[in-house]
Amino acid sequence: MRAVLDDQSGTTDVILLIDESGAVKDCTLTSTSGVAVLDSRTCGMILSGGKFAPATLGDGQPAKSVYEQRITWRIVG
Repeated sequence: MRAVLDDQSGTTDVILLIDESGAVKDCTLTSTSGVAVLDSRTCGMILSGGKFAPATLGDGQPAKSVYEQRITWRIVG
């Protein structure tokens, strides 16, 4: 990834729509890291591999939900 080569880091905020099975159905960036490649990869990675335990209603039935997350990208080494 270009950000690694350029030693770039930053923090993004996202809102995720989680369906009744726990799959991520939508990802919206609500705060930018200031680094375009990090911003574009954030939702891409979550949408391709994100899995959550589904929310449940009072009767235990699975339900759609919204989840807010802050992602910090940094080079560790």
